Amino acid sequence: MQYESVPQTEYQKYSVDSSLLGDAQKNFAKKVFSIVGFQLMATTIIAYLAMNYRFFETLCEILFIPAIICAVVSGVWIYLSRTSARKFPLNYILLSIFTLGESITLATSCAQIGDPELIFQAFLITTVIVVALAIYSITTQNDLSFHGTTIFLLSLGCAIAGITYFFSGNSMAYQIYLIGGAISLGLYLVYDIQLIMGDKNLRLTIDDYILGSILIYTDIIRIFLRIVKILLKEKKEK
Repeated sequence: MQYESVPQTEYQKYSVDSSLLGDAQKNFAKKVFSIVGFQLMATTIIAYLAMNYRFFETLCEILFIPAIICAVVSGVWIYLSRTSARKFPLNYILLSIFTLGESITLATSCAQIGDPELIFQAFLITTVIVVALAIYSITTQNDLSFHGTTIFLLSLGCAIAGITYFFSGNSMAYQIYLIGGAISLGLYLVYDIQLIMGDKNLRLTIDDYILGSILIYTDIIRIFLRIVKILLKEKKEK
């Protein structure tokens, strides 16, 4: 089954129709989640090596700034260029560069924290949260695909709280930044999964599997990093 192509930065509205929930959309979802699985596996391996072997930690530190640049450039390229995001093998090359860049920056951060037990705890908590949210996204009748603006405003409020803490040191603002940010990131994950599953009022087209995988991957990484921040805060307060 073929769908009408739309720009990857816009979502296609449609009335829920069983003809649109066929094998094509299911295969699209499977493809996206498979790619995300490989992305997360690569990130986990790189982070493990950086935390356990000094050579890899040093290498990640050296590549930290170039990795950030590569991740930003490739991510923006995929997001803004429909042709590049859908053209094989360029789309996979860009995805690999993005994933490697994100993995190196994450691995460097984890290694610098210097607490493998805390990182592993954050990994387990993130896994439980992501699985629970994925199940909810697939089974719920609630449609979050219409509430992208609301989630964005919640995230904006958390960002403002973070800026307030940075300049004033207000502990309440930091609490809002951490907890509110974690909630908004969870909502973003549900929102993006529903876009990929395609059984709500908005969806990604089946040609946007690279964009879909980046959305889910970055949601999970951001949730993990937020959990790490929360655990670090609790550790300092003990």
